[in-house]
Amino acid sequence: MSITKRSSCGFRHSDVFSLSTHEPTATSVKVISAEDLKIRVVRGNTATILVPEFGVSIQPGLNNEGFISDVEGVIARTEDIFRFLANSLLGRKKQRADALLRKIARAREARLRFTLGLKDPLGNSTILSGKAKKRRLSARELYRLKFGEHAIAARKRS
Repeated sequence: MSITKRSSCGFRHSDVFSLSTHEPTATSVKVISAEDLKIRVVRGNTATILVPEFGVSIQPGLNNEGFISDVEGVIARTEDIFRFLANSLLGRKKQRADALLRKIARAREARLRFTLGLKDPLGNSTILSGKAKKRRLSARELYRLKFGEHAIAARKRS
C-alpha cells in the first residue's frame, strides 16, 4: 500500500499494489443481503469494476488508485460518479441517470440484488468472501480490458 499526501495543497494519492505477478483474474460475488454489503473488496489500480445490473463498467485510468473497501463502499463510489455526471445532463439522459441513482440507492439498502465483478489483467484484485467466484481471464477478455496488453506482454516474457 502506498499513500502520498501534500499538506500544502491537500493533494492525496493512495494505491494498493502487489510487487509479485499474478494470473489475470475475474472475481465476482452476488450481493443478496445487507450482510453481503460488508464483504471486503481489494481493487488493484488496473482492475475494471463491473455491475451488470446497473449497466456499469468502470475502467481504470492512467492515474487510477487501487483501494481496499467493502461492497457498500464500491457502490458508494459508483453512486458518487453517477451523481456527478447526472448534474450535467438534461432531458431524457437526466431521467435515465436519476433512475439509475434510485436503483443504486436500493442496492445500498440491500433492497436490490446485484453482482459485483472485478476483472484485473495483473491479478492484484480480489473479493474476500467464500461466496466469491474467481477464475482466470481468457486471452480474449484480456485483449478487451484496459491494461490487458501489459499482462499479455508479461506472459510472453516468462
